Amino acid sequence: MPSPTVYGVLRDAQVSPQPDPVPDLEAGEGNEAHASSSTGQAGLAADDAPRPPGDPLQAFQEPGQHQFQVQALPDGRIIIRTAGANGQPIQIRQGQAPPQREPPWPFRQLRNCPVQPTVIGWLFIFIIGAIFSIICFFLCLPCICCWARSQARWVVLDGRKPPKQNAEAKDRIDSAKSGTFRANLEDLAPAVSRNLSKALGHSGSNLFSAPSEKLAANQGIVAHDAAAKRELLKTARIEACDQSKTPIPPGLKLRVEREQLLQQSLNLVGSAKATDLMGKKLSVSFLGESGLDAGGVGRDWFDSIGRALVEAAEKGDGHLQVLPDKTLRPRPYEDRFSDLFAIGRLIGLSLWFGYALPVPLGSVTCKFMLDVPISPLDVQRLDPDFVQFRVKPVLRPGGVADLEAALCEPLTFMSAATEIRASKELCPGGAEKRVTEENKLEYLQLLCEHHLCGDMQEQIKVFLEGFWNIFPQDVLICSGLSHRELALLICGFGDLDPEDWRRNTMVSTTDADELLTWFWAMVGDMSPEERAKLLHFTTGSTRLPAAGFAGMTPNFNISVGGDEEHLPQAHTCGNQLVLPRYATKEQLVEKMRVALANDEGFGFA
Repeated sequence: MPSPTVYGVLRDAQVSPQPDPVPDLEAGEGNEAHASSSTGQAGLAADDAPRPPGDPLQAFQEPGQHQFQVQALPDGRIIIRTAGANGQPIQIRQGQAPPQREPPWPFRQLRNCPVQPTVIGWLFIFIIGAIFSIICFFLCLPCICCWARSQARWVVLDGRKPPKQNAEAKDRIDSAKSGTFRANLEDLAPAVSRNLSKALGHSGSNLFSAPSEKLAANQGIVAHDAAAKRELLKTARIEACDQSKTPIPPGLKLRVEREQLLQQSLNLVGSAKATDLMGKKLSVSFLGESGLDAGGVGRDWFDSIGRALVEAAEKGDGHLQVLPDKTLRPRPYEDRFSDLFAIGRLIGLSLWFGYALPVPLGSVTCKFMLDVPISPLDVQRLDPDFVQFRVKPVLRPGGVADLEAALCEPLTFMSAATEIRASKELCPGGAEKRVTEENKLEYLQLLCEHHLCGDMQEQIKVFLEGFWNIFPQDVLICSGLSHRELALLICGFGDLDPEDWRRNTMVSTTDADELLTWFWAMVGDMSPEERAKLLHFTTGSTRLPAAGFAGMTPNFNISVGGDEEHLPQAHTCGNQLVLPRYATKEQLVEKMRVALANDEGFGFA
């Protein structure tokens, strides 16, 4: 198609002084023509119609009469030629035509297509989009339904609502109260004559690794830290629920008021079904407080409950009792059995969800929870005065007669009287049964058991039933957890500073500088978990007071004494560690590893 040519005459035209170069137009290029004009109003002689603003023809005005030629090229340029009276070019100007508006998507690529977008075209696009959206919706519908069902299956517990009586929990509490509980105390005869060479024969690269692990047969691996064993424990519990076809909810939502945090939480945990509490996720919200639980609110919930339990125990009116080594256990004669059951469940939930519950549990309580034997050394750590004045004198040859002479009365199968409880029979007819050299080990066995759990058998068993309701005993055995690892997982532990530990430690010996240097070097080489185990071995707790080691009462102290063949000992009530005089650092590390892994020491010898 030839380029269109516009003809006309400019009157009183103004011409730019510097023409722009343009290619010459040869004859025959486009349709060219010349016209003359006379002086008058600027405009077109052939067409007096007004021009739009910015028209290139109005940009070239010069007084006088001039011929001009305007041509639009295919690439969009406009060329204007003007000439004077003698026919010489005066001005040659080129410009760009206004840009053509782009058609909307998807017709943008159809610029050269004769079909342009119309109402029918847009309607067609709308119909195609609607069909595509409907197809996508039906494809995603199963996922949406699955998500909706999972949200509907979340267990929601509100502390403001009165708790519903749970038949399962009530039956377990009644069964625990009606049954008898005895501490699983090791036989004293092997403990007294223990062959230390057997305990010292273990070896291993990990300083605190146990000599053997009882793990589930289907796992086929050995867990080397407490966190891995917790995962094994949780996996075994989930498998047990799957085998019994007991569904585990996808999540647990708790809503409590901070002003009544402890009692509302115990009511909710104690009244719900055990499987409803073991959700895959935990979401806690404090009523009246804004916040989305991404883990921090749940951690705050466990931490606040733990601090509330400890504060109540220190005041003397709580569910738990503070022992001489600053650890806790169920209070004797406590009649709030549903709360004790809930506390046991709460400890199990802290293990299930992986949140620390800052309730210091001693070795004896943790061994009760794992249903493992209590060693005589546990009794000695818990109450060294009891062992010193009631156990060791009887163990000596002829000790029964010596103690009867000191007491000025016959020694019978009766418990030791204290300030808070009277003497009781250790067995039926114990008041009439005399202690002799032949049955004195039986007497000491019953005496130690009563000292550990006397007057609180019902309370301890209800507490344990709550914990075992979350993690049954067979699952705990399969996990291979030791009592010390269990205490670390429940109470949690921080990264203890060896230098702060050393600065706030008292040493009762002045001639063991080299041994102490080895000890602190060993502590510095330990991992945070290993240092926490050492702290638990010595003090009975994995956590420090708010003031750190400086706030411990009494201060952490080390004494040196004993033969190098003996293992390190600890007196948790006095935060005391006893180190024999070892010849080398390697011997110190090995003996400490054995003592912590096997929870043994020199015993009563």
